[in-house]
Formats: sequence, structure tokens, C-alpha cells
Amino acid sequence: MDRTWRNRFVRFVVVLLLIVGGLANLIPGSARAQANPGGIAPDMSQTTLEWRDCATVYFGLSDYYSNLGDSACGALTVPENWSRPGERQVELQFVVLKAKGENPRPDPVVYLSGGPGGTALAGVSSLADLFSGLREQRDVVIYDQRGTAYSSPLRCSSLTVDEFFSRSADELLGSTPPDAATPDPDPDAETPEPDGSGGAGDATTLDDSLGLAGLPPSLSASVLMDEARATISDDALRCVEELLAQGIDLRQYNSIASATDLIALMQALEYDTFNLYGISYGTRLALVTMRDYPNAGIRSVILDSTYPVGLPGFERYPSEPHEVVIQLFADCFLDPVCNDAYPNLKARFIALLATLESQPLVVSDGITVTDDDVVDLMQSISSMVAVAPYIPKMIAELEAGDPTTYLGIVSGELLTAPDAGPQATPDVTAPEVPASPEAATPISADEATQATLRAVVEAFLQGIGVGETSQGLTPAQIFLAEVTYAINQLTTGPSNELAARLLLLDQLPATRLTLSQFVERAFTEPALAEEQATLQQILSTMTDADVAAVFDYLSGPLQVANPTGSNQFMYYSVECNESASFQAYERTIETALELEIPELGLNTVASLGQIFAVCEIWPGGHAPGYANLPVTSEIPTLIFAGTYDMQTPLSWNKQAFVSLPNSGLIIAPMSGHGVLTYHQACATQIADDFMNDPGYLPDDSCVADYYPQWALPDAS
Repeated sequence: MDRTWRNRFVRFVVVLLLIVGGLANLIPGSARAQANPGGIAPDMSQTTLEWRDCATVYFGLSDYYSNLGDSACGALTVPENWSRPGERQVELQFVVLKAKGENPRPDPVVYLSGGPGGTALAGVSSLADLFSGLREQRDVVIYDQRGTAYSSPLRCSSLTVDEFFSRSADELLGSTPPDAATPDPDPDAETPEPDGSGGAGDATTLDDSLGLAGLPPSLSASVLMDEARATISDDALRCVEELLAQGIDLRQYNSIASATDLIALMQALEYDTFNLYGISYGTRLALVTMRDYPNAGIRSVILDSTYPVGLPGFERYPSEPHEVVIQLFADCFLDPVCNDAYPNLKARFIALLATLESQPLVVSDGITVTDDDVVDLMQSISSMVAVAPYIPKMIAELEAGDPTTYLGIVSGELLTAPDAGPQATPDVTAPEVPASPEAATPISADEATQATLRAVVEAFLQGIGVGETSQGLTPAQIFLAEVTYAINQLTTGPSNELAARLLLLDQLPATRLTLSQFVERAFTEPALAEEQATLQQILSTMTDADVAAVFDYLSGPLQVANPTGSNQFMYYSVECNESASFQAYERTIETALELEIPELGLNTVASLGQIFAVCEIWPGGHAPGYANLPVTSEIPTLIFAGTYDMQTPLSWNKQAFVSLPNSGLIIAPMSGHGVLTYHQACATQIADDFMNDPGYLPDDSCVADYYPQWALPDAS
């Protein structure tokens, strides 16, 4: 079938399915005219472009950015509130990776990172590798969106010193800032009732109206919301108060403002036309920019793992792991070899869960496999896609009381053994498989992270000249150097732990007292008494500016230690403004209960309660009504969707597809979240062909190389 007609046929089928499913009301007419009549360009009179030395931007960490090649760095200062350009300003820091070809095309690729709240610049080294193919013909522009790590980040002290030291470094690394909220920063603005912007409403009443009354406390909307609200502590409230005391208007940290930032950045860099490549939340920002600025030079758009505007993501959250598991069962069914070896997988899986619930499988060495254990593993497929071909075999073995494949997956040994058997694909990146609680491993992921953080600290100090001479170092650098010297006097475990804590100090108040208490409580060993005294002496001679510089280093250059970190306060500002404000927490429970296999979603509902509790009073404002409508646009768009993506499953990508008339949908087998990160060579080829000629759907035959190679029964 001709590709153009095939694409039209796929679109017809998807639209038909949406209508049959009662979702046609999600595809209204374009909201573009309501958003930004005529696509009026931002006022550039209040913006300032400053070029900077990349070595200065990355604070001497040359080892982490040695692969950037010909590049340019800088910052664009823009109004925090675009409707009041003369007031508070924010900074957008960026890197332009120059095209490597001799005759580069004039339209760059602009990368839009996920989150919301994620940093692109902290991981620019990895992104340079990821986009190396697209860089052959075009510049690649990478920047941090407003409110994130390198672009006027939303920062506050979310912990006290006691809390900081009462938690392990692993807990601090794995935690998010406490959920918090406070009244609207504008004293003249109307404050919504508790059941307004957050969508939580009167939980007890809604329990009754939705037929949820009488549920156990673990599934009661009223109970879960009360528990969530109780988590908003005084410390968290203090954190938000600090943000407002800094003069920050949290209503300006959302996709509408970020879309204007993006267009302003392209104008400042003098790109008349450009191409957008968004992953995850970056796709949502791309869609908003297409809606608000249809005539501002957007030449083509690639949406990789789409988060569509207008989709109630929080309400549908429990269905995401369920959709991935059902997709895996369908993939096996459609493969004659897999279906012959493992027929009726869905029914067998449901029966297996029931069996394990009443009678857990006890392994000879004392390990027990329960229904909850299997559910947890199935909910993790998206983050360890390479194990997907082993899931049917695992189910069949567990039915027979054999935990071999299950234990091989949870321990990580299955994919690392020399005779591991069928590998997922030649190009799949298999994220680390979390070890089971019972299985001991030589080094845990947390220990490896701490070791990485320690290496970053040492590389940073080498970059500023520590270890060679202290001449010319600032007081802040001398203090950090002395702290690192003291850390290195400890054995490996405690040394890694303290290096991790050092990089997390920006979660505490940026004061002299914080540094003094850190020194006092970090170096308690008698052998380090002299080092502790030396550090306190250095600290006593430092000015307030020197102290501030220490925290600037910790929140700036050393962000490379955690490039996947997300600014949770930016997350709340975006999601409370334009997502939770149109949704209701009770619907998440209803979604879970309606699943074919409810167990795959029921244990996810409690975590959503905290977000809704925050959004009831978070001062991020309420997005206008059109912000909840699907985006329609004539701009040529290509959509990549991963079959095993739990964060933005196939249905999300299809919903975006049907409202974009000039779009193509490419479904990538054996891919989780971010198809480019799983199948770089194939996705790059398709993306490059599309950007060279956006009027046509490119050849996508390379995705056929990634169909699962199923692990068959041992007898086979």
C-alpha cells in the first residue's frame, strides 16, 4: 500500500476507534485563535542576548563536555511575565551545537526536554551524542526552560539541617522536594475554593456520586486526600513562602510562557525557520508552541513519546502500566511462534495473580514470590524493555512453580549472563534492572550514583585548579576544596555518602549557618577534628558573597552530577496550572477499578493524591479553558511512539495523531519512553529524512528490525 494512503487509512481507523470509545468530544476545533490571535510574535525590546564562553558556563568540567565540538553558549534574558515586560526578568541559558557538515542547512533542530522541570543542559554531553546524526546537516539548539537548573531555577530550602541528616543520601537522591502550596501571590487575585483549581473537590460527596463509597481506606478518595493534605508540612510551606518572598510569580511558569520564550530565543539567534524535537513533556511544549505561534517559523515538528494537550493524564495514570502489559500480550499473540508457545497469556496471567495471592510461591532458598511482586515487575517493563521478550516464559514458568526467569529478571543476571539467550534488539538500551530485595549485588545502583557524584566533585575541583595550587582560588573554591580533601580521608562508603550530601546542600537554606552545621555534623570522626576546625576557620573569614558562591556552585556547575534531576517546583507550577486544574483525583480511582486487570493500576492511585493536594492551593494560577483542548495544526508533524512506553503509552500518541492533519505516526517495537534513546540509528534516519522533506512520511522500514525475539520454553 502506498505510504500516503496507508497513513490516511491508519488515521481513519484511529478516529473510528476514538468515536466508538466515546472520545470524539476530545477532538474539537482548533483553539489557536483563542490562544494567540494571529500568532503575534513576542516583544523583543525587553530581551537581552549575551554570548558566553562555554568553558565558563560549565565551570571547567571539560571532561564532561569534551564532545561538544564546535559550539556556542549564551543566555537570553526575557520577562518573567510577558504581559509586563518591564518587571522581573528570567534567564534562559542555551548551547548551540554547530552543524558538522560543510554546507549546513539554515533551519536548526531545537530540542525540548521533558519534565516539566527537567534540565537539558546538565546532560548536554549525552544529548550531543544522541543528536549527533541530526547535527550532520543542522545546528542543534539545547536550552533549559525557565525555572529549571540553568535558567533562573525555582530554588528554596525544602529541608532543615536535622531532616537533611536524618535521611540517608540514597533517600535524598531518590526523593522529591516536599509537596507544598501557599495562597496566590497576587493579593488582588481571587483565591479559588479548595475544590477549584486542584480538582479534588468534596471527596466524600464525590465518592458517593461516583459509586466509590464503601471502598477500603486504601482506595477511598476522601481518606487518601486527607492523608495527602496532611503531608503538607510547615517546612514545605516555608519553601513556597521563600519562592514568593523572592518576588517570583509562579503563575508565569507554564507552557504558554515557555512557548513564548522559545520563539523569543529563535528570534534572538536569528533563525528564520526551525524544527522542533520534543520528548515527553517537550512534546506538550511543542504542541503549545504550534498552537500559539503557527506563523513564527516552525518548519516541522517531531513528537517523541507524546504528552498531548487536553489529555487527562493524571486521571488516566493507573491505566498506563496496564496498557503496556496488554500491548505485550497482544504482541505475543500476533507472533505465531510466541502465541503457539504461550497461548491465552492474558487469561493465564490473571489466573496466576489469583493463585499467587492465595498461595505465594516459596523458593527453596527461602525467597517468596507473591502476586504483588509480579505486579511490581510488570509495572517496570517500561524501564527495562530488554526483558520484555522473557515475560511470557516467566509467566509459564511461574504457573509451574518455577521462578527461574523471574529471579533472573529481578536480579539483573538474565541479561548480563554470557548465555543470556535472545536479546531484545541490536540497538536497544536496556536500563538497569532493579535488584530484588532478597538478591544481593556487588554494588547497588545507589552506591554507584554516590560514586559518580564523588567523581563529579573531584572533576570540578580539578577544573578550577585544586590539587595543583591554591593561588588564585576564590574563598568559595578553597572551602569546597578543603571539604573534598576531608571527604577523601574517609573510607569509600562514607566518602561517597558525604560527596552525595555535599551536592544536595542546595536543598537547605543558603546561609553561613548551613555550611557550619554541615561541617560540624559531617566530620565527626576524631581523626578529622583538625579538618573540621580548619573549615570553620575558613568559613569565618568568608563574606556573605563567598557563602552565596558556594551554593551557586552546588546548584549550577555540579548539576551535571544529576542530569536527570527535575525541578519539582517548576513541575507543580506547570501541572497545577494546566493539568490538575481540569481533572479530579477521584477519577484516578475510577480508572483503576475499570481496568481489565485492576491489580496493575490500583497500587498507583495513592501517589497521585499528593499532587492534587498541592494543586488545591499551589499559587500557579489556572490555565484558560482553551489550554485543555487538543491542539490542531497544519505544521508537518512526525510522531514516534514506543510500544512499551508506560509514561506516554500508545493511546496518548494516537490521540495527538488524530488532531494533527499533516502528521505521521511511527510505532517503534521494543521501545520505552523516548524512541530516539532506544533506537538511535533508526529514529535518526527517519527524523532526518522527515526534516529534509516534511511533506512526506519517510521510509520507516528500519523499525522492523526491532520486533521482539521471544524467549521460548527450554524444551524448544
